[in-house]
Amino acid sequence: MNLRSHRQSTRVIVSRSFYLAAISSSLISVNVGQADVPPGLAPAQLDPAVPSPESVIGHPVGERAARYDAVEDYFLALAQASPLVSIQPYGETHEGRKLYYATITSRENHARLDQIKSANAKLADPRKLGSPAEADQIIATAPAVAWMAYSIHGDELSGTDASMLVAYYLAAGQDS
Repeated sequence: MNLRSHRQSTRVIVSRSFYLAAISSSLISVNVGQADVPPGLAPAQLDPAVPSPESVIGHPVGERAARYDAVEDYFLALAQASPLVSIQPYGETHEGRKLYYATITSRENHARLDQIKSANAKLADPRKLGSPAEADQIIATAPAVAWMAYSIHGDELSGTDASMLVAYYLAAGQDS
C-alpha cells in the first residue's frame, strides 16, 4: 500500500493544521474572485497561474470536509505555483502527519524573512532591544505581520477550509 492510498483509506479524523503568516508592507484588502466566490462579495483580479482550492481538492470549498491529503496537496501546489508562498513543516501529529505553516508575502519580503522574524522577536521581548530608538526604527520600517491559526484540533473543519481560501486570495490576488 503506498502512502497516498494509506492516507486516503484512513477513517479517523485527522489534524489538518495550517498556519498562515501573511506579511505585508502595507495594509491588505482582500476581495474574493471568480473561483469559489461567496455570495455578496465582489470579484477580484486573480492570477490564473495560481490554482484555486477547488481545482486541486476536486470540490468547492465547504461542500464537504477536505481531507488531510487534499489540503496538504493544495498548499504544496500553491507554494509551487506562486513565488509569494512558502511552506514549512514545523511538526507532526500523533499519527505522523506533517503540520505546516505557510508564509505569504512579497518576493522582497521573502528575501529578508529572517530579518523580519528577528525584528518581530525583538519587539515581542523588549529585553532584546538595544534602545527605545531601535524599537521605533523597527516599527517604522518592518512590515505588518498577521499570524492566522486555522484548525488546531482535528475536528475543527471550517478553519481548514477557510485557510485554503484565504491563502488562495492572498497568493492569487492582483488587485489592491
